[in-house]
This record gives sequence, C-alpha cells and structure tokens, in this order.
Amino acid sequence: MIHRFVFNPFLENTYVVNMGNGEAIVVDPGCQTRREKQELENFLRENQLNVRYCLNTHLHVDHIYGNELLKENFGALSVASIKDQIPREITERPIRRRYWPFADTEPKVDVYVNDGEQLKVGNHEILILETPGHSPGSLSFYIPALEAVFVGDLLEKSSRGTLQYIYSSAEQMEQSIKKILELPLKTAIYYGHGDFSSIKAERSDLGTD
Repeated sequence: MIHRFVFNPFLENTYVVNMGNGEAIVVDPGCQTRREKQELENFLRENQLNVRYCLNTHLHVDHIYGNELLKENFGALSVASIKDQIPREITERPIRRRYWPFADTEPKVDVYVNDGEQLKVGNHEILILETPGHSPGSLSFYIPALEAVFVGDLLEKSSRGTLQYIYSSAEQMEQSIKKILELPLKTAIYYGHGDFSSIKAERSDLGTD
C-alpha cells in the first residue's frame, strides 16, 4: 500500500508505504503546518503503522518539514545522503540560503546511505540509488517487490526535474535519469511533485525508447 499526501505551499508529495508486518516507511515528509502534521500522524496511528525510516530523497526544506515529527513520535530514523549536507563552514545566513534553499538550519540525519546499499523493512527490501542532478545528494528509493521507485525532484511527470540551484547539474541529472529508466518497465515512478507515472511512460515521453 502506498498512500500519498500533498503538503505545504510547494505541493510536495509525502508517501507512506506499508512494508508489511505493521511496519512502514515515510518518503519525504513535507508536512509543515500543525494541521498537516496531525493529518500524517493520525493516518499512521489509525493504521497502526510502526515507522522504521524517514527516507529523504533530498534535503530541501519542503521535503523535510516532518522529519522531527516522525523521529519524536514514532522513533523513525532519518535517512539521506551526506552529499546533500551544507558545508559546515558556511555559517552566514545569506550564504547559507544560496546553498540551502528556503532553510535557516541544517536538517538532522540519523543514517547516511550510499549507492547500492539496501534497507530491509517488513517484508521488503529498499535499494538505494544515488541520482544527483537536482541536488548533489539526491537519492531514489527502489522497492522491487512493490514495483515502485521514489525519485524526489529528479523527474516530474513527462519532464526532467529543475536545475535552478547553483549546485544543480544537468550532466548529472541526465546520467541519473538514464539510470532510473533502466528499471523494469512496469515500475511505477513516484515524484516529489505531481501525479505518478511509470518507467514505460517516461521512456516514451522523454524520447529514450
């Protein structure tokens, strides 16, 4: 079961994935307001889900508003790439904002992961894929048994992700998209914003068939 919430002014997608045996993951918890946080918490409690991990495709603030909620109320470990951390020597706020859009503080991450590693939750395994481009440490999370991949802002439906930041890389994004589109055709793609699609549809829309 994959349940989507749309949160915050950026209309960000937050996904709750039931992994079996009462265990779950939350991908990109973007709940910002008290009402949004309560909505997510109520859903998890009503479905009696134990949240093992909070998986961050990347660390832009519209994707991490709910990290602390999941850690404090469910004991979930926050997972991300260390490549998405702000250099710690950057301390002045105007400079920080150039590297860390919309945020004043660094997010707290419990577990840093690398390409090819796996996490086991419930009945399923999650494969970590490094997919930089939108940001240096962007990750995608592929769950073969559910035929699903969560790509954050690497892609939007029928189009490539945005490259508006000083650290964005078009070259890296093209390589990352190629990597994702090599997954099985039936795989559903869940984006950071907008409706979901599939590998087959994206290969056609992006002209990579």
